[in-house]
Amino acid sequence: MTYDELEQTFQAQAGLQTLDATDKFFFLSSLNLHAKDAWHRAKWPELLSVTEHNVSSSGGFTNITSSITGDVLAVYDKNPWVDISANTINYTLMGDKIALQPRYPNSSVFILEKTAFVPYTDSSTNIPEFLEAYLASAILSSFFRGDGNYEKAGVEEQRSEEFLLRQIDRVERTQNQNAPLVGTYYTNSQSRQIFQTT
Repeated sequence: MTYDELEQTFQAQAGLQTLDATDKFFFLSSLNLHAKDAWHRAKWPELLSVTEHNVSSSGGFTNITSSITGDVLAVYDKNPWVDISANTINYTLMGDKIALQPRYPNSSVFILEKTAFVPYTDSSTNIPEFLEAYLASAILSSFFRGDGNYEKAGVEEQRSEEFLLRQIDRVERTQNQNAPLVGTYYTNSQSRQIFQTT
């Protein structure tokens, strides 16, 4: 969705013909505030991706050679979306680089990452559509609050939270359908039974 489309949705809900320069500034500030909040409230499938990265070893350390731009959720030895035998790898995140365990045997890793939030501008064309109802309602709530209309702001804030919770519920219901299958290994544990004799 584009910035202009969201702005038109907001204008229709607010009953405004146009937005003046102050309103536009407030709209953009509120958009970024609420979008960033929603961004981190769930692992939105629309924002997740698995990318392959090459690794190199030097001085006893194994590092990923490229920079990471998103939020790292997991690192795998194989692509977990296509290979059921993929295993998670321990890693340490250092800035925009990842260090792996020493002597990692493969030449690449697969990183499950969430797209990093980048503030929107009035020319943005990549606002997630699944957040449209939440964002329009949350911005309207902030708009009412800025005008001192706290009662309307409270009602609209509850509506916006309901819109967001519906989307979070959608994600939770579909989570198992979208989750990668990752191999796990179970160790045999021995248990002892203690018998008391008298």
